[in-house]
Amino acid sequence: MIKEIREVKISADDKELADRLKKNNFEADEEFLAEFKKKFLKCDAIRAGLPEYEYLEEILFNPQLGHWELWDYNESIDSDIVVKFPRPVYARDPKDDIVKNWVGIDFGYKSLAVSYKDNECRKIIPINVGKVWDISDLKDYENPTVMYFIDFDKFLKDYNSKEGRPDTSWEDLNISYSASDALKNATKENYFSFLTDLKSWCSFHDIVRLKPLKNNRLVEFKPFLEIGDDDPNPLEYYAYFLGLYINNMHRRKIFMRYKMSFPVYFEKELRKKIVDSFAKGIKKSFPAALLRDEKVMSQFKVVEGFEEPVAYALTALEKYNFKPTADEEFYYSVFDFGSSCTDFDFGVYCGIKDSEDDYIDEDKDYRLIHFGANSYRNLGGEKLLKYLAFEIFKINTDKLFNDGNGNKIQFTTYDGCSSSEYIGFESLINNQSVYAKRNMYNLMEKLRWAWEGVKTKEDEETQEDYDHRSIIFVDLLNEKGEPILGYLSNCTYSEEGEQIFVNLQELLRKRIDKAVGLFFESMRIAFKDGVDDKRYDIKPLKDISVINIFLAGNSSKSKLFLEILDDYILGGKAKKILGLDENSPLKFVIFPLLGTDEAIEIQKERGYNVNIDDKTEPNGDRAISYGLLIEGIDVKTVCK
Repeated sequence: MIKEIREVKISADDKELADRLKKNNFEADEEFLAEFKKKFLKCDAIRAGLPEYEYLEEILFNPQLGHWELWDYNESIDSDIVVKFPRPVYARDPKDDIVKNWVGIDFGYKSLAVSYKDNECRKIIPINVGKVWDISDLKDYENPTVMYFIDFDKFLKDYNSKEGRPDTSWEDLNISYSASDALKNATKENYFSFLTDLKSWCSFHDIVRLKPLKNNRLVEFKPFLEIGDDDPNPLEYYAYFLGLYINNMHRRKIFMRYKMSFPVYFEKELRKKIVDSFAKGIKKSFPAALLRDEKVMSQFKVVEGFEEPVAYALTALEKYNFKPTADEEFYYSVFDFGSSCTDFDFGVYCGIKDSEDDYIDEDKDYRLIHFGANSYRNLGGEKLLKYLAFEIFKINTDKLFNDGNGNKIQFTTYDGCSSSEYIGFESLINNQSVYAKRNMYNLMEKLRWAWEGVKTKEDEETQEDYDHRSIIFVDLLNEKGEPILGYLSNCTYSEEGEQIFVNLQELLRKRIDKAVGLFFESMRIAFKDGVDDKRYDIKPLKDISVINIFLAGNSSKSKLFLEILDDYILGGKAKKILGLDENSPLKFVIFPLLGTDEAIEIQKERGYNVNIDDKTEPNGDRAISYGLLIEGIDVKTVCK
């Protein structure tokens, strides 16, 4: 519905404007019209850094278009002063742009991926947050979960001033790529204005302290599960900006239904709190006129979808062209090696038999039975880096006790660290200090080559041995926040004075080896429990010829990880853990992370024609949000 508007109210408090227009019998002058167009054509550019609507000026003057925020504009102003337009402007009922399609949200530790189902092109479309409309790189859809707090007091005041689409400013608080780009160029003035571990804060129940750039005070956020309805909630604000990028007049769509994925180990209470926070923030991105319509808002929902490895499995099965007939079944497993946790999933993908009355659904072509899952929450790419940084700090404690001026240089522990690991230097550990956290972050970045560029045994001899870099130059902060241009050593000394280098690769190998062993142990348990569950016909391991292993998470691209996984499979350790004889016919087929060159080659071999120029094709980071929206598969969960 379009509504013609020939006059608008202005606030009685704006006496200067009222006096000026009164002289012209309250006819809109050029200055008023210019400010009016600026307000409504730049509204989302100011709010969220979206492109301006200037190229769509007809949004105001075309009776076929119209502007959402004009729909109840006059009703929202308590005044009797009206200004007449020389020609009408048009308001659009936001209800006309509601779509019932689902949006899938994968809230990751380093990035967030969001996709929606588009009926017009019959595809699942990714959405970027915090970048311009035109995308040149598929990685631009991996939206960083980073927030930049600039003028938080002003943001809060504006955020709470209106029910929907408040007049907040991207210049006061921004997220995703804008925040991430600013973080890369951070200085000592804005070091502590960034929240970089949003999901970790949610899951580890810590207090977060930040120092917004324009406020000379510390802002403290409660542990996530303790946040009340009226408490400041960073996750809600992130979801608000996310909602503005999903629901806007460029796309001319308002989505009412959202599905979220979660790691295996997230408990029920935490999942609910995250869902509620996203719901509150996304609703805030809706036009106020919509929020006041109870019948319409009864359609709005944010729900828990599949666990992350299940959603990835759905995408991988489709993109690797698994199409079981009614009598076929494919056993699969997922090794989801992400940045901050590692999840495992086990199941079977089948055709649907006509005789199975309990399962028949005319909209479903296949059935996935998800019968096992586990998690190794202390393993992930970023957590491995934090572990390496801790080990380097640990061998440099002598110099960290005194920066030369009597001040300590503190650092944090890694996830899963025991207090017994820092006996003797307890005063150097401060998991709450923003300075200690920054020291850990800076050293992790200096050590990133050790993880992301690590070499396998085969090419180690031809490559410079990075483990024998004896000095690591890194910027540090003392306990007062004063910068220290320092260096750390990568070696210890024997009693004879001989250098003993810390073998970073060997440290990584031991931790990854433990995770791979847990994966096969989890597989053994999942199949045992699945066979014991009489609701479904799950075969025992001894009767299965192939288990397909889908690798997920960016860390699964690590050559070191792939080497260890191959060693378990080819060296017989996997079958031993599974309780199988070494001559067992069971084979493992590994499918690389979607989006990699290796994955594309296998997809082509299996008859799936990958168009590398099609930006809707899911890569590893978008496969989970994509999987949340796949239709035609009946998913049954029988995990204990």
